[in-house]
Amino acid sequence: MYEVFTDHLSLQHMFTQKDLNLRQRRWIELLKDYDVTIQYHPSKANVVAYTLSRKSLGISKSCGVLASIEVRATFIEKIKDKKFENENLEELRKKTVISKA
Repeated sequence: MYEVFTDHLSLQHMFTQKDLNLRQRRWIELLKDYDVTIQYHPSKANVVAYTLSRKSLGISKSCGVLASIEVRATFIEKIKDKKFENENLEELRKKTVISKA
């Protein structure tokens, strides 16, 4: 038997409601295979869990960057490498060198 504790009071009565929307029906369909009871536990009485849940949010924000990103100008390098393979550019480069001399 599983006991689920929640601070959402209406979930405790979900299994006994007559009219359910589609989302609630899907959850009921999923949970009906398990021996589950839903118990209401007010959030004010659950101080430890509330504090721990808020603490983990603080930790994840401060440790958000775990990898560094290196940006290189690979596009410019590719253009420089390809300029000697293009016959038209090579011919223009030769004409430019000849005219400067």
